[in-house]
Amino acid sequence: MPSNRPSHEHVFDPGAASFPIRDDIRSDESGQGYALRMSCENLLRGLGPLKQWLKKSRFAVLDDADAPALSQWFGADLDALARRLGKTSTGRAAGGFEYAGMALGRSYFLNRSYPRVCPQCLTEEGHCRLAWDLALCTACPFHALQLVEACPDCGRRLDWNRQSMMWCNCSGDLSASAMASQADSLDVGFARWIRSRLDGIMIEGAPCDHGASLDAGQPLLSLLRPLSIDGGLHLVHALASGANYCVADGAQSKRRKGALSHAREVLRGANLLAEKLVNLEPVSFRLSRPATATKLLSDAATQAVTPEDRAISLSILEAVLRQGKRTDWAGRYPAMSQRSLF
Repeated sequence: MPSNRPSHEHVFDPGAASFPIRDDIRSDESGQGYALRMSCENLLRGLGPLKQWLKKSRFAVLDDADAPALSQWFGADLDALARRLGKTSTGRAAGGFEYAGMALGRSYFLNRSYPRVCPQCLTEEGHCRLAWDLALCTACPFHALQLVEACPDCGRRLDWNRQSMMWCNCSGDLSASAMASQADSLDVGFARWIRSRLDGIMIEGAPCDHGASLDAGQPLLSLLRPLSIDGGLHLVHALASGANYCVADGAQSKRRKGALSHAREVLRGANLLAEKLVNLEPVSFRLSRPATATKLLSDAATQAVTPEDRAISLSILEAVLRQGKRTDWAGRYPAMSQRSLF
């Protein structure tokens, strides 16, 4: 007769588990940062065990498909967690790439694989901020410090697979405030613009000032002020490409060790060209890869979230297209329609 005895011993089933220390995702916390924080608080030694239970490679990033399990394990609101994790993609997502509830036209607008931190924020708040996942966010808007992407002790770039929120796998202290340097006004102003846009979507109880205090005297920030995050990032990369700081599609999958340095170059290249536009100086829009800049501008115009996104992108795109097959956009008044924005 068949036996009623179980054929195997009971094993831990993470699909039906919840862990003793539970918390909701915080107001400006990143999705992967939440998973790391809760794993460490439950003594699970980082994201390694979570990825194993989710049947993911250690090199994979967590996305919205993982939100139901993480929500059950640690108690986060499912919808909020799914929005913060976003949809993973490479290149341009034709089906609609989303992160933190906003559409983004390029995967390289995000830095999902290699985290960066503000040591002072880690010390005071104990979590990773959502804005740090945006590739061009290089500074902390609260402490005006440069974000840190490498361990101060071993020099290796930070890893989401570290076993502690506050420590590198080599035991280097990531919360040591001395490891961060003061950021300049362009980096801080851009970080505050990102925060002000995120405020309008989902986070922070008291929004940032959307006015002149965000500009910090930088022409690029004046141009970005009315734009959505997606529209602004399209425009920054297009302007930077014209200033010979070229970013190719799919760059997210080949991130270099100097990702923050590269991001600062992109911002400075875009700001240099924006300054010439503001001052009505002769502009040479040199396109080593004209298709890249043109596609960024056209995507920003056709997928615009706001009228401002569309108007600014179309204005600059018109000037670029007027050059035909030439690779230089040169002229004293290339974008007069933008004058009223500064």
